[in-house]
Amino acid sequence: MTHALAQSPSPPRPQPVGRVSRPDIPSSSPRSLRLDDFIPIAEAATFTGLSQRHWRRRAAKLAETGLAYQAPPPGGVGKAVWWIARTVDARLSVCPDRSTRDDRVRSSLLERYPEHHVLRAYRKAFWLRAWQQQRAFPRPSGISSRTVAARIVEEAKRVDGPEFRISLRSLQAWETAYKTVGTDGQIRGVEGLVDLYSGPARERSQEAVDYFLSLYHSQAKHSAKTCHDATVRQATTNGWQWPNSYTATTRWLREHENKANACLHRDGRTQYARRHMPYIEIDYTVLQPGERYVFDHSQADFWCGDGDTGKRGNTQIRPWITTCVDARSRVLTGWHWGPVPHQDAIVACMRMAFKEWSIPTRVHIDQGRDFTSELLTGVTKPERRRLRKQHGPDWRDVIAHQTDVFWLGVLGELGVQISEATPYHPWAKGLMERWYSTMHNDFDKTFTTYCGRSSETKPDCVEQLRQGDDVPTLDQVRARFAEYVQLYHLRPHRGLEGLSPQAVWNTATRLRKAKD
Repeated sequence: MTHALAQSPSPPRPQPVGRVSRPDIPSSSPRSLRLDDFIPIAEAATFTGLSQRHWRRRAAKLAETGLAYQAPPPGGVGKAVWWIARTVDARLSVCPDRSTRDDRVRSSLLERYPEHHVLRAYRKAFWLRAWQQQRAFPRPSGISSRTVAARIVEEAKRVDGPEFRISLRSLQAWETAYKTVGTDGQIRGVEGLVDLYSGPARERSQEAVDYFLSLYHSQAKHSAKTCHDATVRQATTNGWQWPNSYTATTRWLREHENKANACLHRDGRTQYARRHMPYIEIDYTVLQPGERYVFDHSQADFWCGDGDTGKRGNTQIRPWITTCVDARSRVLTGWHWGPVPHQDAIVACMRMAFKEWSIPTRVHIDQGRDFTSELLTGVTKPERRRLRKQHGPDWRDVIAHQTDVFWLGVLGELGVQISEATPYHPWAKGLMERWYSTMHNDFDKTFTTYCGRSSETKPDCVEQLRQGDDVPTLDQVRARFAEYVQLYHLRPHRGLEGLSPQAVWNTATRLRKAKD
């Protein structure tokens, strides 16, 4: 394993901002030494804890052997300083600007830490040294230290991949950890850069895990930070194993905690059922055309005048459309354009659908106040709450057999069953939402006053266009929409196996229409 580490390729050294700092090695130096095998005596004093005076005297004695020489400092500018070979002291071999390291240091690190952590530590040390060298070079005006660090970060991500996490704060933290003095009184060096969050000392006792989850899986919804701090205190008191780092706890929580399980314990069964329980997907191919209708509202993505005179004499609005779609054939059986969605718009939409196409067996509606009004369902909101409390989910079946007491509303008098969508669940009316997506993309964009669904899709010139003469009236919108619906009914539909909505509707065997 030691040999494999020694042969591991090192990333290319980033080019410095200024000119090359170190001169060539003098011819008197041994052939086995390279340029990277020498460091200034100031760095040697920092790594070993000895004074520069000590290393200056030692370098003068080693100059004849080629293990030391005088040259300009790392910045390339200034008085000549002594450079000394790393081989003269084993403590100099742990410096992070070399592609190879002392085998004894490698072996000791591999004995104490996992191999991939040691490899990552040497990668950190390489880019840390590259950052330090770049800072030492003279820079042109306008290039700040942050710019230099950004270049190092960009080069590191390009060489080691995006999974290698590095930033300016990382470099600063690595520099502090690298210069930290260990318990033996020496600089820790590369060992200070080894990740410790997955080492044996960071294992979690089962008692500590159970205690943490007992706090986290509570409907009091304690934060992960609160649970971590409480677990650390209990671990210290009871002798459990639990990491002191909150980052390690959040990482472990992301890897081991199931979101559905956390939702069940923290938010309750109702929220768990809404967010994580599987739902039954309806197979609309088993239905007959005219058997099931879906109703809903949607606001248009364009501006128009609310009267016949366009923008002059009245205000501009984003109109609302109330629609009724057949679940089997995707035919738009009823629609109504208006300034706001309300009960009368629903009744007008139903009148068109029931009279021109058919009266369905069942309708699927929203639980909004306008859809569940007394006119349509025969029950007011207070009565609905009271009946649900008395009879449970089957309250509609109870009042259906008490016609002498309850008026069943417009839908009930026509024999139409009602199913209500789950609140705050768009997929409960997925068929209707999909139709609106097609309409907003194909129909709304044909108007010059198109304003988009959000700030990202809003045109920049929409406010100027609203001041022009191309603002449509609400009657013009209705006329253009009628033409669009006719074309939509004849267009092949991918969800209908390539058939058009009108072709599928023509396969209906039995339809019941309203006379008025």
